[in-house]
Order: sequence, then C-alpha cells, then structure tokens
Amino acid sequence: IKRQMARHLRIKMRTTDQSYLRIQYASANRETVGWIRSTISNYAEEGFSPTVVIVDYADLIKASYQQDSRRDTIDQIWVDLRAISQDMHCLLITASQTNRSSYKAEVIQMEHAGEDKRKLAHANVVYGINQKESEKRDRVARLNVVVRREDDFIPSDVVYVAGCPE
Repeated sequence: IKRQMARHLRIKMRTTDQSYLRIQYASANRETVGWIRSTISNYAEEGFSPTVVIVDYADLIKASYQQDSRRDTIDQIWVDLRAISQDMHCLLITASQTNRSSYKAEVIQMEHAGEDKRKLAHANVVYGINQKESEKRDRVARLNVVVRREDDFIPSDVVYVAGCPE
C-alpha cells in the first residue's frame, strides 16, 4: 500500500459490510502513544474493537512529554504501550532495535536490547529474528524467545522459518 493511500484503509469481506482490518498511518516521530490510544478508542466508539494492534515500530513513536533522559523517554513509551494492551484487551505487536553486539551474535539475547533494556520488562514475550548471511541468501531465518513472562524458555532454542518476499 502506498503511503499516500494508507492514511485510512478499510478492507471489507465480500459477504458482509463489516470491516475486519483498519490501517492508520502516521510518519515516524509524529504521533504519540496517546494518539494511538485515541485512535483505538475512536474505532471502539464506531463498534470496531481491534484484537490485534501492530505498531511499526515503538522506538519511533514521539514522546508525549520528555523525560530526564532519552532512555527514560523510551521506557515511558513502552510502559504506555503495555497499558494500551492491558486496558483495551488487545494483542499489541511492535518491533525494536538491537545493539551493535547483536550483529555478530549467533542468537539474539536480552543483552542485545537497543538503547534501554527496560523495554524488555514491559513485554509479555519478545522474539529475536536471527539470520546469517548464508541464511539470508537462502531466505531462511531463525526465531528464538528472548523474554517470556509466564513460561520457561531457552533463548538458544530456535525455530527455522522460510519465506519468499518476491
């Protein structure tokens, strides 16, 4: 979908007039978590309560107000995103940066969190996407659990996934 057309899109199923997907577009560092919450609330008032909200990506959300440091600001954004998930009873999915040491890591681990490791504390589960150059050529990646609140996990355990973006 071209960015110019993605401002607000509804895809309708052939058998019903009910909308199953809504996409709301905002440029990087232009909108706040409050704007996301308000948008979801407006949808709910129209009778559309999303079960999944995808934010691309959390580190590019504009801060509602500046904290004492950039790290504190990022932490507050992640706290606020967690609150949306809890208050609005939806799965909130986002992506985040890793640090430079992750570039050479076999498998992404907690110490590879970019900018502020506290964001890992606010997620129920964090997955790593790992890929060597040879795997990239083969269009294969390895997924692993970096953090999981409720279950035991082994970060070095991976599942292979394949794709063909073309």
